[in-house]
Amino acid sequence: MKIWLFIFSIFNLSTLRALQPPPPTFQFPTGLSATHKKLLTADFIFLKSVFTKELNKVKNRQSQRSLLLQRMDVPLPFPKFDGALIQKYIDQRVNFLINDNEEQRVIEKIRIIDDTAEYPNSDLCSTFFETGMLKEVFNAQTEAVTVASNIGAIYYLIGKCAHLITNSGIQVPSIFGTQINNKNVKINSPRVGILLEGPGLFFNITKNGALDSRHSNSSQVVDRLNRIGTIFHEGRHSDGSGENLGFFHAFCPEDFPVALFRGIPACDSGVNGPYGIGGQLLAEFKEACKKGTICKDARSIGALQAASIDSLSRVLNPSFLQTPSQAEFVSETVPQ
Repeated sequence: MKIWLFIFSIFNLSTLRALQPPPPTFQFPTGLSATHKKLLTADFIFLKSVFTKELNKVKNRQSQRSLLLQRMDVPLPFPKFDGALIQKYIDQRVNFLINDNEEQRVIEKIRIIDDTAEYPNSDLCSTFFETGMLKEVFNAQTEAVTVASNIGAIYYLIGKCAHLITNSGIQVPSIFGTQINNKNVKINSPRVGILLEGPGLFFNITKNGALDSRHSNSSQVVDRLNRIGTIFHEGRHSDGSGENLGFFHAFCPEDFPVALFRGIPACDSGVNGPYGIGGQLLAEFKEACKKGTICKDARSIGALQAASIDSLSRVLNPSFLQTPSQAEFVSETVPQ
């Protein structure tokens, strides 16, 4: 009898583990705190095991879109919002999450591993200088709190175009390699997916980083959804090719309503960049909170609505579609 109980308990435990949604597949290097690792892992388990049920309650989405969204035709990478599809989108575009200390180690390990690379659309490097894209990457300064940044796409662009920069020491387009978690990483596409954690990513967590496992605190739910939305936004920078490589941000005009963002790369020129699709995701999260039970209070809904409007308002031309093609959600890659 005891043997059968033991076998049953092992079977039951393995079954429960199988039912537990898998955490994100991106890797946390050694420098990232245990608290932050735990939070992000819990965020995605929450998204798939709990919040997808809330997302499924949102019906007739078109009629519920805000006036701002109704003026936009935001392309999305999936037919509906679902926790598993959102995580799959992120898994395809984000492979590493590092902090400032780890970034220094990554930079120290960067080496040219191929100086015979034939980058696609390499003739556009001069255009990047003319349009200010490289100015954005190298020189932009801002007082705004950084939440996260996709530095993998930046390293790819540097390898592709740095030979045009005086005193760069790079003579020809070159593929960089580095090490993360003692693994060799080849930066031959923006899809290398290296995200840098900014101080704003965990800005609203509780003092000890503990979150209610029952998800009963709606403000903590909003924190979770905002973190997921941020990583979703950054994942979009792993897409793009040609002139829209990395979907890098455009400079906000000097008359932009928010003074803090004037003259810095905190806007998008088209509707299908990170701010467009990220704002749509946050709008969907808001609708799910309104229809659901775990974050339906006015404060939570208002916070998500404000975040969505902020993101969508950074789209400078709501009628302009960057890279309009069937290959909307693909990325440039150096041929092997």
